[in-house]
Amino acid sequence: MCIRDSHYTTDHVLDKFNFAFVTDCTGSMSPYIENTKNTINALVRKFSSDDIGTCQFSFVGYRDHNGPSGANAKGSWLDVVNASPLQHAQKTIQFIDTITADGGGDGPEAVVDGLNYAVNNLAWDPSSKKFLIHILDAPPHGSEFSSGFDDYPKGCPCGISYASVLTRMKEQDITYIVITCQNSDQALQ
Repeated sequence: MCIRDSHYTTDHVLDKFNFAFVTDCTGSMSPYIENTKNTINALVRKFSSDDIGTCQFSFVGYRDHNGPSGANAKGSWLDVVNASPLQHAQKTIQFIDTITADGGGDGPEAVVDGLNYAVNNLAWDPSSKKFLIHILDAPPHGSEFSSGFDDYPKGCPCGISYASVLTRMKEQDITYIVITCQNSDQALQ
């Protein structure tokens, strides 16, 4: 039987799902932030309206550390990361609607901080299928990711390693999906 001939049904609940959208919210994302928010909101609405199962959503936005270059890299935020907990669709959509693109300084951003927050601070349901969808246009700090100007060429100034976050993600069985904006071929090489 060909897949196009199969019948999709929503007669029963299939499973439980957790979705975390981790997004670069620095000034370089300004051309993309409204479309990013609209797309995430549409996905949240779609997943929560289909009878695929019980869904919870989170939005984790990150900016950057205030670096030696003197830029207010966090913009209007008090912390590098601004996040909503895993929750039902409507509260997540309301939170996403408040997000703006602001801050940044050097090219790389606090990517590792955003991922670390999502992996280690969200209340992932161990019995759910877990998805972390990462939307970005710039690489993490560290010369291994970027050859351009970087206030922190040795990596995250908090000492969090990208490898340790990926290891923890794997341990928790979180599916990691990366979406890059613009021609950001070095975003996560």
